[in-house]
Amino acid sequence: MEQGYTEYHCNGCNADIKKDYVAELGHEYKEIVTLPTCTEKGYTTYTCTRCNDTYVDKYTDALGHDLDNYEIIKDPTKNKEGLEEAKCKRCGEKFTKSIPKLEVKDNEKSKPETPNTSDNSNMYLYVGLLVVCIIGIGSVIIYVKKKNE
Repeated sequence: MEQGYTEYHCNGCNADIKKDYVAELGHEYKEIVTLPTCTEKGYTTYTCTRCNDTYVDKYTDALGHDLDNYEIIKDPTKNKEGLEEAKCKRCGEKFTKSIPKLEVKDNEKSKPETPNTSDNSNMYLYVGLLVVCIIGIGSVIIYVKKKNE
């Protein structure tokens, strides 16, 4: 910035004359605060209302994410990892992390991974129980008939 003055023009001699000098006004800054976010620093921008001179100062650290508790969105299995997710309370960004596969016990390693079709019931046990019941009921009926004769 420069000091101010009044400029006069002489019509007689066609000269320009500078007079009435005044001290420069200096800068008059307006502050604009930019708040920090989860990933970006905050800062204050100063802009002069007279000449638009600008500078930035008063930096503040980024806040970092404020995560909710992680929730399981995919359960782990013996063959595949699981997945859990959390959401930032401030910005809404989602974060995921994997859950390790389930451990396979030594006695399960030789078994192939097959879906449960419910046909592995103990059919012979049920047939045997049915035969015993029929024999028992038949014996009671024969006993009652012989007793009544």
